[in-house]
Order: sequence, then structure tokens, then C-alpha cells
Amino acid sequence: MLKRSPSTMRHVMTSLKVVALVTVLGTVVMAAERHLASVVSPEEIIVTDMAPARMASPTEPRNAAPATETPAPYFRSQFPEPTGEAAVQAPTF
Repeated sequence: MLKRSPSTMRHVMTSLKVVALVTVLGTVVMAAERHLASVVSPEEIIVTDMAPARMASPTEPRNAAPATETPAPYFRSQFPEPTGEAAVQAPTF
């Protein structure tokens, strides 16, 4: 049998500990995922996916004035001042 130095054995033990930790964490995650999948029915998932992304809150006024855009600050030290007319935009799909 080959003789191994203490530092090599320490590296092997550390590697085994890391592998064991990753295995345990992976098992816990998989078990939690399986549990959550059994609790939520496919119909609930479909309903959630079909729901609108944002609904107006009851405290939000219905006839609110549109938001005004404020111009972004211009950093002269980073960009040169624009000259000439704006370039024509390329056609989109």
C-alpha cells in the first residue's frame, strides 16, 4: 500500500466532506421540490400563469395624471457633446 503524507490525507478528507455536504444539500432541495410539487395542483399553476402581471390597487386613483419624464443627467466628463442631427433609426421587424 502506498504511504501518503498527512497533507494529502487532509485534502482527501476535505474533499470527502465537501462531496458529502453537496450530496446532503442536493437531497434536501430535491425533497423540498417534490413536496412543493405535490402540494400545488397543476390547475393552480395554470391559473397563476394566466393572471395579469399587475392589477391596480384600490388606493390608486383611477384618473391619475400621466407621469412626466424628467431628463436624465448628462455627464460631460464621460461622453462628448452630441453634434449634428440624430441618425435615422434602422427599420424593425
